[in-house]
Amino acid sequence: MFLLISVFIGTCVSADPLYMWYTSRGETEMYLLGSIHVLSEDFYPLPDYIETLAQRADVLVLEADIREESLKPDEIAQLTMKKGFYHDGSSIEDHLEKSLYQSLSAAVNEAGLTMEQVSLMKPWLLSLTLQTFELESSGYRAGSGMEQVILKAFTRENIVELEGFEYQLELISGLGEDDQLELLNSAVKESGHIKGSLEILIYAWEQGSPELIAEELDLEGLSGGIAERLLLQRNISMAGKAAELLNSEAGKQTILFVVGAAHFTGETGIPSQLSSWGFDVSQVDNRGELILK
Repeated sequence: MFLLISVFIGTCVSADPLYMWYTSRGETEMYLLGSIHVLSEDFYPLPDYIETLAQRADVLVLEADIREESLKPDEIAQLTMKKGFYHDGSSIEDHLEKSLYQSLSAAVNEAGLTMEQVSLMKPWLLSLTLQTFELESSGYRAGSGMEQVILKAFTRENIVELEGFEYQLELISGLGEDDQLELLNSAVKESGHIKGSLEILIYAWEQGSPELIAEELDLEGLSGGIAERLLLQRNISMAGKAAELLNSEAGKQTILFVVGAAHFTGETGIPSQLSSWGFDVSQVDNRGELILK
């Protein structure tokens, strides 16, 4: 059992919490790891226990299968064009109040773009574009995200995809206009500070603290539509898939379940959902031992 691996990690290592939880059913054990999708190379290496799990797990569960051979860049690009751009003759200026448009113009210029380049983008795509450009200029990239590194260490072919990129695009593009404008307004206000916010998020992850993650992401401040569509519904769906895998009676196996860190916070997070369904769920420390509360 992987809990015994801690013997080899070093008896002098302090027992600090990881941003990871453990549960089991029958002969199946599952480690649920909250990830950060955008990181820099300076973040690594991952904690030893997570590296060990990535190498020895029998099954790897991801939000989307990001292996190069599984991606469909042409289809994703076409869907992004269809869902993320105005095709009715309007532009972003036609959908914003004057004050927000002026602030947006300044943020776009600060990101090294021009309004001409982004004028046909809908608010949800424009908010992501602003954040991506600012983070990339500071060395933070999706290509260095936690899932990418775990995939390199994973030695088997058994990968389970929970959602996929196309489903995720449909989710965010399907937000109502008011919710999309809230995302854009937040991105504009954060302009110039997104790197700092990510660094605080990384610190919270390193502390193993879902409370700090929720506070930094201001999850309680999200509108009902955003929270329902992007968090609550997905938490229930992801927890349901975790329960299905745990109940599958597939024999002795270890599953590493990796999804975004925000899905582990509060009473609606994945650990709480599983606990409410009768699973014993405990956070794990960096020696691989359970943190009992």
